[in-house]
Amino acid sequence: MAGPGIESPQFLYRTGGLGDGVFTSAPLYDDGAHADGKAGDGDFAGTIPPFVLGTRVVFYIEGRDSAGLIRRYPVEAPERTLLY
Repeated sequence: MAGPGIESPQFLYRTGGLGDGVFTSAPLYDDGAHADGKAGDGDFAGTIPPFVLGTRVVFYIEGRDSAGLIRRYPVEAPERTLLY
């Protein structure tokens, strides 16, 4: 999700399996102050809180561009997510 025009990238996550389906959002930054490389380089990073060893964390990434269009990874999110 690197490139010009991205205005509000975020990492959305929750714990457990199916759970209640409610995701918590964490912002992603491209300011050079969040382990994301140089400011404005198109690389984004952020943090989420630590979890107890063995906790299942499901997540996806979402970005909104300057035109208000939203892209997600995986594309099928939030119905299909990634697992950590």
